[in-house]
Amino acid sequence: MIRRLAFQIRVLLVALLTVLPVCSIAVAQVIELEPITPAPDSGSQVLPVLPAQRGHDVPSVPEAAPATAELLAPLRPLQMNAAVDGVARLRGEEDVIRFSLLVPEEATRQPALFRLLYRTGIDALPERSFIQVSLNGTDIARISADSFDSFAAEEIELPARLLVAGQNIVTVHAVHTHRVFCGPEATFALWSEVDIRRSGVVLPSSGFPTSSEGFLAALAAQAALGRSVTVSSQEGGPESLRPLSDVFGQIVRFLGGLPPVFDAQSYWRIAEQPELARIVILPEAAPARQGPQFVRGGDGAVVLLLDRGATSADLLAEFDTGSVSPTASHSPAVVPGQPAALGALGWDGIDLSGRYALRAVPFRLPEDWLLLASQKARIDLDYSFAPDVPQGALLVVKVNDQAVRLLPLDRGDGSALPTLPVKFEARLLRPGENRIAFETIIPSSRPDSACPEHEGPFAQIAATTVLNVPESPRMLLPSIASAFANIGPDDVQLSESGERLLPAALSPLIKGAFAQQPQDSPPARLMIGTVADIELLLGSPLSEAAPLLEQALLGRAQGEAAEQEGAPAQPTPRDVPWIRLPDVSGALDRVRAQLAGLAGLDAPTAAAWLQGKSAEAVILQPDPADPDKILFLMRPSLEPVRAAVALSHVLQGASAARGQIALLTPEGEWQGWENPDRPLMLLEPMRFETIRPVLGNYATHRPLRFVAIFLGLTLLSASVAILILLMTRRD
Repeated sequence: MIRRLAFQIRVLLVALLTVLPVCSIAVAQVIELEPITPAPDSGSQVLPVLPAQRGHDVPSVPEAAPATAELLAPLRPLQMNAAVDGVARLRGEEDVIRFSLLVPEEATRQPALFRLLYRTGIDALPERSFIQVSLNGTDIARISADSFDSFAAEEIELPARLLVAGQNIVTVHAVHTHRVFCGPEATFALWSEVDIRRSGVVLPSSGFPTSSEGFLAALAAQAALGRSVTVSSQEGGPESLRPLSDVFGQIVRFLGGLPPVFDAQSYWRIAEQPELARIVILPEAAPARQGPQFVRGGDGAVVLLLDRGATSADLLAEFDTGSVSPTASHSPAVVPGQPAALGALGWDGIDLSGRYALRAVPFRLPEDWLLLASQKARIDLDYSFAPDVPQGALLVVKVNDQAVRLLPLDRGDGSALPTLPVKFEARLLRPGENRIAFETIIPSSRPDSACPEHEGPFAQIAATTVLNVPESPRMLLPSIASAFANIGPDDVQLSESGERLLPAALSPLIKGAFAQQPQDSPPARLMIGTVADIELLLGSPLSEAAPLLEQALLGRAQGEAAEQEGAPAQPTPRDVPWIRLPDVSGALDRVRAQLAGLAGLDAPTAAAWLQGKSAEAVILQPDPADPDKILFLMRPSLEPVRAAVALSHVLQGASAARGQIALLTPEGEWQGWENPDRPLMLLEPMRFETIRPVLGNYATHRPLRFVAIFLGLTLLSASVAILILLMTRRD
């Protein structure tokens, strides 16, 4: 029995050893091939390959690549600071953000699909929170704000011809209600976000056409993917971007919103993935073309062909033939001495809903308008409020963030109120960008529960509300803001160190930012440089502050400030020995401070103000006597897009970059210093009717000097009178 069992085991082992190699060979020979996706037929003109010639390179045509599964024309915020990392946030109980949507002509001829990706904070009550979306003034969807964990996609069918070729305006209006609390404090916990990179119009499979609007739409879609725009040239280096920086600046201007990054490459670079748009600078030996042209690349991209000597005027002529217009980023102008109604400023009325609401009306005054004395401006306010407003409700009228009137809303029915004149100091206004704002604060009798539903807004500001700004003589108090208003794209230049150390893509982005504003005055000059250009301050009023500016840009200021903590504090006011009084009591200290303030001597010097500060970039007006010369110095590590966005904030008047020094902090905020000794300039001959405001401006700006002059005139008059009296006295 045992022998028989051993024999069976030996037979089984022999069989296994025989079969195993065969199985391994069979397994090793099993090879699966992935199916090859055929390249789509672009169906349009393909970028031609120039004939190869000795002595120069020619642009290559990449091999056709598989088309992406879906093409999207994304949302682009009209203001550069409206989105961070591709996400736009709507805050409070009500908020509105407007976006630009660039689509080609082909996308308007048939029904389209609009997609919006959104999410909402957990504090919102979904049953009473929603997002209203409108396209070119037409409501297209009302979406329940009930996606709290991640971005949810809402798809909306658009009928044909609702979209227009070129720029479309998409308005997203969010309405929130807190699920637990009610009151002004609860408003700040409410928000919704829109993923603008994945929101927009799904385009037909045919892609972007070879036209100006097709190129800009493809450019916007590529920028939304977080990819740079390739600029192919014979040299392939960053220096190839600089000769055509004006052209690239116009592209940024027409594109609007957050600018893309231009990446210089050679003709022979092989793209890692298909591109939607790119720019090719033709070699000098290429046949001359009749201006810029849009063609189809071998990978399906829309390619802009530029001659080496192309100008911004050539590109403007090409864009003017299409349906794309540049996005206006400046505020409406107000003419001093002429009433300006809210309707004329682009507002059909203002509805103030929610327990806390703030609506600002921006406008622009001439750069040579200046009133510093006691003149009055006036707002003729036409407003109304709901009859059931809770006790303690207030309407606050603000001018440049300064409250000028508090109006109670809990008295009367508020339905038929007479026009209320709101007077305020005209010196609260400034040349250039300004804003008036209306703020409502509505308390709740039940703060620990969700707010009850309220029909209509709590307060309304009518479009017939009128702003009256008094006239002024043409005067100028030099500042960075006033100089920025006169800078155009042709006035932006790089210093020698800037050309060597700064990214080549920086200049086109900055030129594009300055190309979006009107110019009504002689141009100023902006030089972009690095820390090495601090030496340009030698001999200027800021020369003493040059070492501290260098430390701030190099990032050493914070460390040195920590080392100096044990040192005695340095006084920030300028030393004025003759105005010092004995420190015998706190009352004398207060008197001394008031006298220094009256004389305009309590402002810190530039060196004292810069102590302990660190900056990623700085804007300088070295000499107020030459106000049209501006320096923008930055760290080479600062991203070009961030630099362009920071400068756009200065252009829009939404920052503290005024005076003669402005620092861009690591947090992205501007801090400004004003030179108290900057001269006040009269830009027109003195007239009888302007004597009073001119003298008032000088007396307010330089009170000590003004008093000294009049005191001297008084003493001179008294001396003359005494002399005459002595000469005519009878013996």
